[in-house]
Amino acid sequence: MALPDPREYFSDEEIDRARRYHRPAYLRAVVGAVVSFAYLAVLAFTGAGRAMADAVGSSVVVVAIVLLGGTVLGLPLRAWGFAHERRWGFAKQSWRAWFGDWAKGAVVGLV
Repeated sequence: MALPDPREYFSDEEIDRARRYHRPAYLRAVVGAVVSFAYLAVLAFTGAGRAMADAVGSSVVVVAIVLLGGTVLGLPLRAWGFAHERRWGFAKQSWRAWFGDWAKGAVVGLV
């Protein structure tokens, strides 16, 4: 079954606008995947992960540190996404409120 042609429902201008809106999200997804993979690879395949585990001693704390590190590494990409949403008028929240929500989410994620 063939997909419907979007030009039957949307103008070329609307399609172009949708592409301009979505394109940065694809880039953020790729950059996020690379950063996440690199972070975990460094911990798994270098002495960094073992050194951290030896220094901390508790596997629960090691997991919390790894999760917290990943959350902090992802913060710039999430902020980039929020800035994009604000620029397009889809987000009206202040930066302070957004960061507060991000921090609360990070705490809940750790728990």
